[in-house]
Amino acid sequence: MTLVTWFVGALFALIAEFMTGTFYLLVVALALSIGGLAALIGLSDIPQFIAASIAGAAGVCLVSWWKRRRLPSPSAELDDPDIGQSVRVLRRDATGLLRVHYRGTEWDARFGHDAPDAEQGWIIRRDGNLFILSTQPPERR
Repeated sequence: MTLVTWFVGALFALIAEFMTGTFYLLVVALALSIGGLAALIGLSDIPQFIAASIAGAAGVCLVSWWKRRRLPSPSAELDDPDIGQSVRVLRRDATGLLRVHYRGTEWDARFGHDAPDAEQGWIIRRDGNLFILSTQPPERR
């Protein structure tokens, strides 16, 4: 490909990145620029494509790793209105599974750390439809 084609493609990817704000399009712009640099130093088409592909794949992996490490994932528990609510234990089985009364009906639950003989618990998190309970109310933030 020609030198101009690589850099025009990089410019369009950069403009699209400015409009959307994704780091992935920035990686595409950088990969296209690497392909343009490979054309500038006189490499043939195949090495240009290889250089751009390697730069793009490495950049996508780097951005994915960076996003997982730096940006906290939003926790569904922060918005869950059930967290911190008290429940009344109705019965328990031999495996530690409980039936609790909450919001006018019965729910499955279990204590998070041990299985005390408590008759009341507080919801500290959820595992699907299973409430995980504590004997102490969670601290409010």
